[in-house]
This record gives sequence, structure tokens and C-alpha cells, in this order.
Amino acid sequence: MEERFARLPAALEQQARRVRLGDGRIPGGAPALLAHPDWTTPAPVVIWMHGRTVSKDLDPGRYLRWIRAGIAACAIDLPGHGERFDASMQDPGATMRLVAQAVAEIDHVVEALADPQWRGVFDLDRIAIGGMSAGGMAAPRPPWDWHPFPRAAGESPAGGFSQNPHPGRPPREIVAGPGPLRHTEG
Repeated sequence: MEERFARLPAALEQQARRVRLGDGRIPGGAPALLAHPDWTTPAPVVIWMHGRTVSKDLDPGRYLRWIRAGIAACAIDLPGHGERFDASMQDPGATMRLVAQAVAEIDHVVEALADPQWRGVFDLDRIAIGGMSAGGMAAPRPPWDWHPFPRAAGESPAGGFSQNPHPGRPPREIVAGPGPLRHTEG
């Protein structure tokens, strides 16, 4: 990690906890940065997934804005990234594998947020999921496919995965299911 990203802003650091979620279900647990406005009052929570080749620590301003607005953050390191770095997962050709693994971990992350150790501070009736780039590709899948997230957001995700011009793109059968365009009208 670059030195300038080694520490969170002080105001966020005071409200943040670094944990591993889903341990036992996700090998080694998903490294997460949890931030909460006060750690006593139930607050809506956003599960946030970063883009490929970076980590959950790259976007502290977003989490600080959220907690100042009364929204908790659960920023997780994507598979093969951040605290669970794997060089093979940095390659663009690994993106669909990364997205599929991240999607498979979401329910375990939600279950971990419901754990009694958090004393109900994460209001799971007001949970949202979002992400940027590769995280934005993973974020819409649970609401489309099975999970009752009332909100989902993606920043700079890919649209038609099967139309990806990248020369190392995955085979059509891998990208047929997750493509966001099949879930839009028009």
C-alpha cells in the first residue's frame, strides 16, 4: 500500500474498525473496514466493493461522508486484493472470476453484519450494496438474482460483458449470466 493511503483520516479512524467477516464461510474471512456514525444507534449500511487492483482503503472520503450523513460503511477487500492480495487476480482476464467470487461472498458478509457482536448497529432493513469498476460489476448481481437489497449502485461498471473488446475476454458461457444489460429495459 502506498504510504499516503496507509492511514485513514483521523475523523474516520475514530469511527472505524478493521475486521474479517464471514470467517469459516469465506476462507480467512473477507477483510473489511466497518465505519459507523456512533456505534450505538442502528444505522443504514452500505456494503461497498472497490475496483480491480486497489483495496478498500483507497476511498476513505466516501466512508467519511457516509458516516457524517448517518450511514454505516462496510467496505470489503475484493477476492485477491488488499489484505488478501493475489497477483493472479490483478490481471484483466481474472475480472469475471473475481466478480463471481465476490458475489458468492455477499450473503456471508450480510450474515456477519447481523452477528450479535455488533449489537444491531447495522440496520439490515436499510441495507444497500454498491461498488466501483469491478466492484460495480459485482454489486448489482445479488439484488437481481436473489438478495432483497432495497438499493444497489455501481460506479463505472461494465455494461455488456459479452461485448467486452478485451482480447482475453472470458468465454460467452461465463459472461452470459452476470451481464447487467439483461436486467435493463430498452
